[in-house]
Amino acid sequence: MAEAIEGRDMILVVVPAFAHEPLFKELVPLLKDGQDVVVFPGNYSTFIIHKIMREMGLNTKITVSETVSLPYACRATSFNEVEIYKKKKVMKLGTCPVASNADVVAGLGEALDMFEPAENVLEIALDNPNLVVHPLPTF
Repeated sequence: MAEAIEGRDMILVVVPAFAHEPLFKELVPLLKDGQDVVVFPGNYSTFIIHKIMREMGLNTKITVSETVSLPYACRATSFNEVEIYKKKKVMKLGTCPVASNADVVAGLGEALDMFEPAENVLEIALDNPNLVVHPLPTF
């Protein structure tokens, strides 16, 4: 992981929510001042990262951003294949500190021009439909 993030301005984290905390415990000590961490989807990841930083006694000056979903509607079709059904048109992004939100949205816009700033990360966390939508098919 150290090699993957060394010298990077922006680090995109795209893993299921159950993997967030163990991944963040490995990632957080490696982060350097000025790096942006963006989590797709967030699932309260901003709060988790800052909690881990406090527990580890770290005061690294980073931004942490999150979205409510992935940028694409997709499903795994086999072990090593994913089918992309559709690219989402607009997604909100929340950043902590919120003053950096526009900069992160602009940075992501170079690759994915779909993000608009949310009021804050709490708006993203509370607007996440995954807790409602994904359990339904299991019944």
